[in-house]
Amino acid sequence: MNHVWQGRRMAALVLAVCGMAAQAAQPTLEDFTRDSEVTGALLSPDGNHIALRVLNGARATLQIRTLPDFKVVGTFGIAGQYDVADFWWKNDERLLVGTAERLGTMGKPRYTATLMAVNIDGSKVATISRSEKAGAYDVSGDRRDFVVVDPLVDDHDHALISRYEMVKSDFVLLNCNVYVGTCKQQALPRLKDADFWTDDHGELRGQSGETGDGKNVLLYRDPVTDDWKEFDSYFDSDGGMSPQLFDSKGKWVIAYDNREDPVSGVYKVDLETRKHEKLFLDPTYDVSDLIRGTDGNVIGASVEAERQRWVFFDAKNPDAMLYSAVRRGLGNVSVYIVNFSRARDKMLVLAESDVAPASYYVIDLKAKSIGARIPTRPWIDPAQMASRQSISFQARDGLTIHGYLTVPRGRAEGTKSPLIVLPHGGPYDIQDTWEYDSEVQLLANHGYAVLQINFRGSGGYGREFRNKGYGEWGRAMQDDVADGTRWAAGRVDIDVSRTCIYGASYGAYAALVGVERHPELYRCAAGYAGVYDLQVMWNKGDIPDDVDGRRYLKRALGDDAAELAARSPVNFADKIQVPVFLAHGSDDQRAPVAHFKAMRDALQRANKPVETLLKDGEGHGFYAAANKLELYTKLLAFLDRNLGVKPVEAK
Repeated sequence: MNHVWQGRRMAALVLAVCGMAAQAAQPTLEDFTRDSEVTGALLSPDGNHIALRVLNGARATLQIRTLPDFKVVGTFGIAGQYDVADFWWKNDERLLVGTAERLGTMGKPRYTATLMAVNIDGSKVATISRSEKAGAYDVSGDRRDFVVVDPLVDDHDHALISRYEMVKSDFVLLNCNVYVGTCKQQALPRLKDADFWTDDHGELRGQSGETGDGKNVLLYRDPVTDDWKEFDSYFDSDGGMSPQLFDSKGKWVIAYDNREDPVSGVYKVDLETRKHEKLFLDPTYDVSDLIRGTDGNVIGASVEAERQRWVFFDAKNPDAMLYSAVRRGLGNVSVYIVNFSRARDKMLVLAESDVAPASYYVIDLKAKSIGARIPTRPWIDPAQMASRQSISFQARDGLTIHGYLTVPRGRAEGTKSPLIVLPHGGPYDIQDTWEYDSEVQLLANHGYAVLQINFRGSGGYGREFRNKGYGEWGRAMQDDVADGTRWAAGRVDIDVSRTCIYGASYGAYAALVGVERHPELYRCAAGYAGVYDLQVMWNKGDIPDDVDGRRYLKRALGDDAAELAARSPVNFADKIQVPVFLAHGSDDQRAPVAHFKAMRDALQRANKPVETLLKDGEGHGFYAAANKLELYTKLLAFLDRNLGVKPVEAK
């Protein structure tokens, strides 16, 4: 790995993180489709080590390095088809490791029910948790059978684990010895699929879960009687509370809440009286994260606005000034605090921008210096990437819609770029933000402007904005995308007469609906891992497998068969007047391959031009490097044929 050392004082430091060699080679397609070589990092409790999840070919392993000299002292990999999926520091010498397995022909590893523990030098491996049946809780492999509730870093031997028990059909809180592997029951769930909450000292303070009718309920443990009491309940449509930090004395909780206002803010809530004290609220954007000081107290919050913004409750707080210096030292990019050392004298952060992929930095808060930089994609030169501009416009009903426009770099003045409209997947609670996006940069490097629209239903803009998207597949959500495309027509640097629409998952649905509803706007459409028959969503795949998924489908789509049919692209293939490209994985559980086959067949029956790519063993999005390279090679060729674009030469 190409690790870059940058040890320096933060005072008077303005680091251009994006600054790299101006004469670097033009990036290749492989550069954009390669996975990050570092996909996770955590600082040890004593601050003397850093643990990294690294990719070596297709295999993910754990690597432990010393600080500050960054020497490798241990690695941990798992034999056979297993990968390190996630990890947690248990104490200064030991980590917890969750595993994933590449099953059969599937490329992307699926979570297993196994939790292991290992010393930093790779010794004393122990299995902490293994359910009776792997995937008992979630057969798709997208969710774990266990949750590390609290590593209990102040308890050398034990950790709190929530594990799905088949005999109880629910999660049980266990206290596990991480050296021996034995576990004892700590608490039973009082709600369905309960989440357990602890304070900073590892004391169990709360539970959250659902009732049979879908109501979310929050309970807290009375610090005097140990009795469980309800302190909140709500339906998602009405907004609610999300606990973030419990007081060690059991008196209050810091939580996100969005019932009093259309967006979520930060509140301090008295657990007994339920009195809410508002600490922070942005009028437009949901709070995205809390900022904690060196004493552990919450001193601020962040929002994903046009760019990430940090807001401190007291700008003169010494930690607020220190953290602000960190941001300036990193070049005023987006900064996310990953974790602290036990003494809170060191901090690990992740920093990225629209043109610079994420890098991890170790911050010495006592010495006020920025230490090692650990890039996740060191082969990407930010100087060759295209800037993302935040945009906004009024939808036809007056709703303000936000998004981003990326225009290719190196274009001659007066040149108009053809446009790719790229609606995101999800679609609910997903938000395009000001961050490095390899797909966007790939398209921009190839000569395309890229328009991303956070249509109604997207995350980050509040409960009311999200709720406006429910039931609006193929309706108002689609209008927002069309209105955004028309907005782009007013740009002097965009050739809106040469526009295609492309997306994945829900974005693929929006692409196919878009060219049917607005044939005047688009020359072609491309769908990747898409959903094209809304009725199929009700009877195939992993969404309708449980009551929560069916409840989601009713809210998102409705259940009227005629309405579902009318909004399904498979049923209006004859009205699509432009070329279509479809790509899919044969083992997709979220959008089963039946969607792809039905859409392909419908287009072929209607004698419409359609190109396809179906890859065996792939799920909801391609995982294998060769398959991703083939996908984007064929996608770019398809777009080029319809829009007549040649790659941009490096300047």
